[in-house]
Amino acid sequence: MRNKGILIFWVGVLFIIIAGLGVSLFVKSGPGKLDEFAQCLSDKGATFYGAFWCPHCQAQKRMFGKSAELLPYVECSTPNGQSQLQTCVEKEIQQYPTWEFADGSRLTGEIQSTHAYGQGKVKLLEDLGLKMKINFADSYAYADHFSDIKFLNMVGNPVAVNPHPGLRLYAKINGWTVVNF
Repeated sequence: MRNKGILIFWVGVLFIIIAGLGVSLFVKSGPGKLDEFAQCLSDKGATFYGAFWCPHCQAQKRMFGKSAELLPYVECSTPNGQSQLQTCVEKEIQQYPTWEFADGSRLTGEIQSTHAYGQGKVKLLEDLGLKMKINFADSYAYADHFSDIKFLNMVGNPVAVNPHPGLRLYAKINGWTVVNF
């Protein structure tokens, strides 16, 4: 009786392992949430300089999640972490992370992921638009709250998604797309 119980236990463990492997083979992972943004950064000439040993660089990559593999990243550190690669010496990279944009401007240090709200969202979008030379007339923006009206007015294709009543009314008056699900 005891041997039968042990056998059932191991058959169960084996079943769980095989099922887990099967699921991992058949379930395809989708794109990262920030794939398009990461690709846009690359397409617009932005470059992210960093070092493998830099905790701020690692935090920056974690902020992008799975999409980090699409970032225009340049490793500046030698494999032993003791000096800088020639590419970064020539670019005069002094600290990590450093983001360099097509216009030659730079942002250094860890860019914090903050919750942009109202005018803060507009300011972030304006700053990014200037650095990346984004054509907002061809861009889409999605929001659900009345506080996002200035943000939505910045783009050529605003979309109100499951909107707050105030935003719903404003969207209808202005002929914006309204999506409910």
